[in-house]
Amino acid sequence: MPPQEDVSVQRKALVIGLPVIALLAVGYYLWNCWYFSTEVVAYKHSTLQEVWERTEPFLGPYDFDALGLPPPEDFTLDVGEGIVLSGWLFENELNGDCGVILHHGRGGARVDTFVYVPLFWDRGCDVVMFDARHHGQSTGEYATYGYYEKEDSLKVLAWFAQRADLEVYQIGLMGVSYGAATVLQAAALEPDLAFVAAEAPFQDLPTLIGEQGEVRYGPVVRAVLAPPVLLFVGWRAHFDPAAVSPLLAASEIEAPVFLIHSLQDVDIPPTHVEAIYANIPHDRKVLHVTDWGAPHAQCMKTDPDAFKAYIDAFLEQHVPGFGLTEP
Repeated sequence: MPPQEDVSVQRKALVIGLPVIALLAVGYYLWNCWYFSTEVVAYKHSTLQEVWERTEPFLGPYDFDALGLPPPEDFTLDVGEGIVLSGWLFENELNGDCGVILHHGRGGARVDTFVYVPLFWDRGCDVVMFDARHHGQSTGEYATYGYYEKEDSLKVLAWFAQRADLEVYQIGLMGVSYGAATVLQAAALEPDLAFVAAEAPFQDLPTLIGEQGEVRYGPVVRAVLAPPVLLFVGWRAHFDPAAVSPLLAASEIEAPVFLIHSLQDVDIPPTHVEAIYANIPHDRKVLHVTDWGAPHAQCMKTDPDAFKAYIDAFLEQHVPGFGLTEP
């Protein structure tokens, strides 16, 4: 038998060591929660130039004239609580008495949405594109996936309508991924929109975080980390993550809705958009799940002609008279 002194030392080591190990484990767990919450709401975002450089293979040089567009009007808009949005307004000489506001995806900037301009430019529509809060040249410490962004979008809408001398019913909202989720949530609050168009939206933030956590790190990490990460996200950015739900917003949308999603999207599976589509209460809606091999939020880049044909058919059927008649 070991001496009594050795047993006493071992017991003391356990008494001291176990709490230390437990504290270290809790600290490591909380650090991971903080880290992942940063990846959700306080991630590093790109500058306009950085976004353009990765978009350049598709669009070409950073040249408005080469894109067939006039120089834009730069604008900023104070939306409250220290948030100032920065964007461009492209005025169309064709004067089709219509407008579209384009919304980019997570981590991007307004230049990502240039690919969608040809869908509406020949119709004579003025186009607004802007950096969401916490993106590009706009201010904001956190991204909230539509919780605050939907209100930002409606404030841009009000500014645009006044600046371009348009009525709300002459303006459509279009967004991709993060921006798609924003426009769906905004449309639930504005019944007079001409339409809302969304490429690759997610159905709600808790589902998005849970699914992406499982894909990247496995089901155990999802089960252990997703709930506290959502708590950290809400606490840090001052919003309710459970309230970020294009799925629930869909039931309140009165405007015509265009939805498109790639069957090959592994970041946000098309089950999200299918659920959103099913929750829209009216029949002025269209859903295209494409089989073009497009990665996430790349349907327009993969087959712009087919995408435009879908949009044109949607507008002809559900928003007749939007802009100039196609030649």
